[in-house]
Amino acid sequence: MAHKTTLVVFEQQERRAPLIFIIMFKTTKTHIQAFNSAQFGELRTHQALNGIIWFCLNDVMRSLGLTHVTELKKRLNEKGCNTIAVPTNGGKQHAIFIDEPNLYRCIFQSRKKEAEKFQSWVFEEVLPAIRQSGGYISTQQEDTPELIMARALQVAQTTIERHKQQLQIVEAERDHYQEEVKALAPKAEYTDNVLQSTSTYTMTQVAKELGFTCATALCFKLKTIGVMFRQSGQWMLTAKYCGKDLTKTRTHHYTHSDGRTGSNTITVFTEKGRMYLHSLQEGGRL
Repeated sequence: MAHKTTLVVFEQQERRAPLIFIIMFKTTKTHIQAFNSAQFGELRTHQALNGIIWFCLNDVMRSLGLTHVTELKKRLNEKGCNTIAVPTNGGKQHAIFIDEPNLYRCIFQSRKKEAEKFQSWVFEEVLPAIRQSGGYISTQQEDTPELIMARALQVAQTTIERHKQQLQIVEAERDHYQEEVKALAPKAEYTDNVLQSTSTYTMTQVAKELGFTCATALCFKLKTIGVMFRQSGQWMLTAKYCGKDLTKTRTHHYTHSDGRTGSNTITVFTEKGRMYLHSLQEGGRL
């Protein structure tokens, strides 16, 4: 079906160039606009009659490497999710679409290094392209040109206000996530520098598993049965248990309050060592 197009121009005080909206009328089909990227594939979008832009959740998940849709949806705002009929070669199929704030949440859930590039592609290329193509409103045959123009102006002004509100929400959530990342940074650094492996366990972790009050209590118990001894402030395996891949040593770097840096060496248990301690407990030795 052909569209009738109206050009609406707003003069803005804070911009040198005028803000231009292209308002399209008499659309009866769900308008799905697909964008393609060599790196991220297809991203289907839909701009609703009220101007809100929706993104196909399946496309977003594929681009960001997200696979657990049930868990992901728990982290999304339900009000920002919408089921839309998408035209396909086999007829219409219903798909879940999400709004801009939920899109930002998906980006932060992704562990792919390319997530930041995906964000740049969407916010610097996709969204501007959609907004340049304008919004859609319905008209009746008896509508006068003046009434149509009034509706067009209303849609344009509403779009400006909504965009400002959505931008404030996105910026607030971005600041929140950045604070969370900053708070987790020391823990992440400790994990990288000390454990360096998902298959090693600290003394404290194993002590809690075995029901000891603290790591020191576990170490002294292991000393009494001849498994470990303490030397120069570090707990180590006795000669009988060395070379059996029960423990590893890790270096922890830290900074003093006066700015000086230091390091210490700690002993961590491997998965094999952890299981061996469990077997000692089951055998009544711990």
